[in-house]
Amino acid sequence: MQNGFDRLLEAADEVRAEIVPEPSAHISQHLPEIAEYLTRVSGIGIDEEHAEKLLSSDAELVDDILDWGGIDDIEFSMRLLDMIAQVFLHREWPAEDEGINPDEFLFDLRTAAVQSGYSLTPTLDVKPAFRFEY
Repeated sequence: MQNGFDRLLEAADEVRAEIVPEPSAHISQHLPEIAEYLTRVSGIGIDEEHAEKLLSSDAELVDDILDWGGIDDIEFSMRLLDMIAQVFLHREWPAEDEGINPDEFLFDLRTAAVQSGYSLTPTLDVKPAFRFEY
């Protein structure tokens, strides 16, 4: 027979199961959405193979994406932007209070990507954005 505390714990587990996504089995199932997101935001042609290569620089981010079950969280979006900026420019994505021109930053990012063998998307429908805290 369950007491009130056991029923409360059981109810909490049921709620948590509804809120917290199931962990993913492998990062490969998230590569299409990661590649699309990074391409749209940066204007750099990033396919799934490129996304996997870029993610190899941040094992903690990969683990967190797998634990969460995807990138549908603002924290992961910003961490992906930080990752790509680190890979190409050795810095985080800029914050508004840094006084960096976002157009110039994006130009530098795209130039570094081209120098690393990446292509650019034919049309860049991106408004450069600043980093925000998550």
